[in-house]
Amino acid sequence: MHKRRRFLAAALGSVAAAALPGCYTIHETPPGGVPAAGSRHVMLVGRIEVVPRMATGEQDIDIKNDLFNTKRYMLGRAVIQMADRPDPGSLHALSAEFLNPTLEQTFFLVLPRSERFIAKGSVTMEWRDLTPSSKAMNVESAELKFPAPLEIDIRPDDQAIYIGTVRLHRDVFHTLLKVELLDQHAAALIEFRKRFGPQAALRKALLKLPQESSRPARQTGDIPSERS
Repeated sequence: MHKRRRFLAAALGSVAAAALPGCYTIHETPPGGVPAAGSRHVMLVGRIEVVPRMATGEQDIDIKNDLFNTKRYMLGRAVIQMADRPDPGSLHALSAEFLNPTLEQTFFLVLPRSERFIAKGSVTMEWRDLTPSSKAMNVESAELKFPAPLEIDIRPDDQAIYIGTVRLHRDVFHTLLKVELLDQHAAALIEFRKRFGPQAALRKALLKLPQESSRPARQTGDIPSERS
């Protein structure tokens, strides 16, 4: 469920951190069950979408000497750095907890309850390693970045919380135009209980996005399969 990899900071566009070895905890697959109330861990449920939806092969990711297969954490996925405070500092990324959800799918990921801030987050559209051999790292990238930091309303007795569907709207140059938050709790709850049982509790705790980058969450009953 949890895997450790070096150089994941490259997926967040942190050139300085990418050049240094580190040990990250990456949460990318659903657990077998919901954490117990009052335990050290909590489950986050949500969804991340890109508008317009990405075409197959649209991401242009070129990483030289990718010994740790960093590319797989970017393709079709978001990379989200969690922290226990709003501004953890640049060195925090070297030992951080990361969420690595698949795009366009409801995710069910468990992390330590203390990690209640989204410090950074992005979907990488382009990543080209232009570094000549034995030279300083030189990267050209285009990313759809989350507004951050964002605080998640995690309570001591929560087992699982629903944070909403985040839609990242872009133009043809992969410039982020706006961030939209949708409330699809009803549909997510059905999927959640199919996976974890009819008695499993999922509290709604929608993200609060900055006003300048978003519009208020709107409630929808279904998760749409097609978007323009």
